[in-house]
Amino acid sequence: MNNPPSYRLWAINAANQLEERALVYIRTGELNKAEVDLLESMEIRRVHMDPLGEAMCCEKMGELYAMRGRFLEALNWYETALSIKNDMLEQHNRRARIDAKFLLFSKESFASTYLKIGRLYYDWGKPQLAVESISQSLIYSREAAFHRGEAEALTTLGDVYLLLAQ
Repeated sequence: MNNPPSYRLWAINAANQLEERALVYIRTGELNKAEVDLLESMEIRRVHMDPLGEAMCCEKMGELYAMRGRFLEALNWYETALSIKNDMLEQHNRRARIDAKFLLFSKESFASTYLKIGRLYYDWGKPQLAVESISQSLIYSREAAFHRGEAEALTTLGDVYLLLAQ
C-alpha cells in the first residue's frame, strides 16, 4: 500500500491552486482578489520551504503590479524573485556543479525573470534599462540552449531598439 502524500505536498498543491485561481482573477480584472491569493500562496510556500515556488509567485506579483502601472513595486517583486533564486542556487551550489539539468533549469529560470524585468522597463519607458535586463536574459538563454527564451529576448530587444530609433 502506498503512503499518502505528506502534509507539505498537500500544502504546496493548495498553493498551486491559489495561483491558478489568481490567474483567473487577473483575466477577469479582479486584481485585488488575485493579489490576496498570490500572497497566501507565497506564505504557504515560505512555511513549507518551497523557495522556487515562492520566487515564481513573486514574479506573478511583479506582473500584477506592472498591470496596475506600479512599476517600482513590480520591479521590487522581480528583484525579490531573483534574490530567492540566487539564495537557492547558492544553497545548492554543489548540486549545480554536478547536475547539468539543475544548472540548465536555473539558467532558464533566471532568463525568464530578466526578460520580465526588461519588459517592465520597456513598459515603464526606460529603454536603456530594458536593454540591460533583456541582454542578461539573452546570455542566460544562450548558456542554457533555451531557444524559446533566446527568441523572446531577441524579439523584445528588437522592439526596444525600434523604440530607441524613433
